[in-house]
Amino acid sequence: MGELCIVFAGTKITLLPGDSVGGILANVPDDCVSDSDINYAKQMFKKGKKNILDCGGFTIFTYERDKKEFISDPSQPIIKKDRFLNLAPIHVIQAALFLKPYIVMALDYPINFADGPAGKDLEFTKKLGFQIKWAWECAELKEKYCLESMLFLPVQAFNINQFKWYWKHVKNINPDGLSLPVRHLTLKEVALFLIYFYKIGIKRVHLLGSTQPLLIVLSAYLAYHFFEWISLDSTTWQQSSRNKKYMNPHDLSVEYFGNTLVDADIQNDCPCIYCQGKSFLDLNDLEDTEKTYAFGWHNIKATENFGKQVFNHCENVQVLRAYLNKKLQPKQRDEVEQLCQILTVFETFTDLSIENIFDLIDPL
Repeated sequence: MGELCIVFAGTKITLLPGDSVGGILANVPDDCVSDSDINYAKQMFKKGKKNILDCGGFTIFTYERDKKEFISDPSQPIIKKDRFLNLAPIHVIQAALFLKPYIVMALDYPINFADGPAGKDLEFTKKLGFQIKWAWECAELKEKYCLESMLFLPVQAFNINQFKWYWKHVKNINPDGLSLPVRHLTLKEVALFLIYFYKIGIKRVHLLGSTQPLLIVLSAYLAYHFFEWISLDSTTWQQSSRNKKYMNPHDLSVEYFGNTLVDADIQNDCPCIYCQGKSFLDLNDLEDTEKTYAFGWHNIKATENFGKQVFNHCENVQVLRAYLNKKLQPKQRDEVEQLCQILTVFETFTDLSIENIFDLIDPL
């Protein structure tokens, strides 16, 4: 049995609850540019049990998208200005040396959305050289300066065939795990990637950028039965709280508490410490600032508790299916069934070749 960890991104110390959380994700160009940034991130990391330092690839992505200048010059310090960014592998590992995260992500160059197979192949190929070069540089620097952290290599690929090309050039690094950005992937595609990772011997994975409920379910089941570690992160908890959205503890759907009327007869059955003794009327009557903090703390605990409850019902697919059909909304039944079928195929035919497993899953 492995470990499922929900990691919270896009946070500040004041937005975190009083007790600790499973993990916090900091970002090198957002949180580690100056000495004061580093000191603040150190204090923030004290709130997390197993923290992750993300390299900042998404910042590169946004600079490229917005046609801002980006360079990767290790001879200069890390620089993040309004229209200029300098970020290199040495900057990532220097930040890891100070923060001592549980996991550090190697620097990557995120692939952008592309149309059609030809467009996706072109985008992948254009950035492949950077991915390989930076992965090796980060691995060498990490071994020299911060052995206490695990190194995960980000996977910037639209499909398994592209990943095979990348993996051929970096597998001898023997990374501690892989990080898979999921913003451009369906749940089924994420499942196929995870199955492939398992078949090539990868035991630890981080899913970057989403804590969507069924993604948590997929991760929980695979962590329970196949992987040593699967973690997920997102900023959904704080984006929701800032918009006066309260996450339902049973299925993580969101309820808006703005200029709305609240039915006094609806009971608040959330078990988190921030909801105990409070009705929905009480929550709705909070001032905006109080509501942002209270909802943020609740959303963190609701997400963590959802993951724990799902993990506790991963004994087998039948138990999981029954639990999800009870907890999730009826409109999600088809997705739940598809996911359960994928898990059943993989669990039943684990010893088959990856090609045969994919052939069985593809029609689902």
